[in-house]
Amino acid sequence: MRRVLYHTAKPSGRVKNSPPIVIEVEPVEPQPVEKEEVMPFVISHEEEIIGYIKEKAVKETMSHLSPLLEKLEEAVKQQQANQEAQATAGGLMISGQEDRLKNLQETFRKKELKVAERLQQLQARFARIRK
Repeated sequence: MRRVLYHTAKPSGRVKNSPPIVIEVEPVEPQPVEKEEVMPFVISHEEEIIGYIKEKAVKETMSHLSPLLEKLEEAVKQQQANQEAQATAGGLMISGQEDRLKNLQETFRKKELKVAERLQQLQARFARIRK
C-alpha cells in the first residue's frame, strides 16, 4: 500500500515546489476477536460496562436538554415575575378601591352632617316665624 504525503504551506504563504513524498506501507489486517475470548471479560466487568454506558447516556441527554431546560427556567421566572406584578397591581387596586370607598363614606357623612345642620337651622327659623 502506498501513501502520499504532500508538503504543507509555510507560514509565509509560499509552497515549496518539490514532488510529494511517497512511503511504502504494509497493510495491517485487524485480528479477529473470538467471542469466547471477549465474553469472560464482559461477564466479569458487566456492572462497570453498564454503569459506563449509563453515565455516557445521561451526559449526552443532559447536553442536549440543557438549552431547553435553560429556556424553561427563563420562562418560569418570567411567569413568576408577571404573577407578582399582577398580584401587586391587584393589591394596589384593591387597596385603592378601599381608600376610595372610605373617602366616599367620609364625604357622605360630612354632607349628611351639613344637611342635618341646615335642616335644624330651617326648623329654628320656622319655629321663630310661627311664634
